[in-house]
Amino acid sequence: MARFTFLFMTEKEKNSAVFPEKIRKFFRNRIQSIRLGAKIAFSPKKTNLEQIEKALPEYNLMKVFCETIPDAALLVKPDGEISFANKKFAARFDKDATEIIGKKIMELFSTEAAKKRMDKIQKAIEKKATVHFYDEWHDRILKNSVSPVINEKNDVIALAIVSHDITEY
Repeated sequence: MARFTFLFMTEKEKNSAVFPEKIRKFFRNRIQSIRLGAKIAFSPKKTNLEQIEKALPEYNLMKVFCETIPDAALLVKPDGEISFANKKFAARFDKDATEIIGKKIMELFSTEAAKKRMDKIQKAIEKKATVHFYDEWHDRILKNSVSPVINEKNDVIALAIVSHDITEY
């Protein structure tokens, strides 16, 4: 089974002296991993800077992938808190992605729209399977997919959400 652990930080953090220590602490303390197509396996107790440096190209590749897909994408905790949002998702709210991270779904959408999304998140958690639904957003028709991210203990630790604009199809 392939595993990839996400670490997101700002360009400012990446270019600062804080970056090596932040990434070292992240991998040293990290116990959850996200199942995706890339394999990076770290032992939390044995991680060293050399392992981390080897992982960075794959991390950067995944981040580039998330930013270049034509869809809005985000990673949400089961309680609705946003852990990652790509630029396309943030642009729907006229915000920078860093302004979106840490917010709850309920803070971004109207009550009705947020409830609909949280219901789909709950359904994906219960089924441990991808849930699809259609939606309208500012005269655009969207096809949304909510996919659970499952750890080694079979617990849903996050949800990957992709929103594809199908208005023109």
